Amino acid sequence: MSNQINDGGPAFPVSDCVLLNGEVQTGRYGMTLRDYFAGQALAGMISRGVGFSAEPEKIARWSYDASDAMIAIRNKGTS
Repeated sequence: MSNQINDGGPAFPVSDCVLLNGEVQTGRYGMTLRDYFAGQALAGMISRGVGFSAEPEKIARWSYDASDAMIAIRNKGTS
């Protein structure tokens, strides 16, 4: 069994493209979907005042735990 975390792939992928001068511009991937989901979870917690008394490491773990759960549910599909 692999211990590799499913990061969901790139959150905002940009594919390769050919510019007008014929040059190929390589796509960029930026943050992973896991990082994006964790950031959204963090923003939600902060907006509700959740975790202000907790250590920053604990808040970060909660954010990534929520992100991992979202990716797991997303991979199961909508049925």
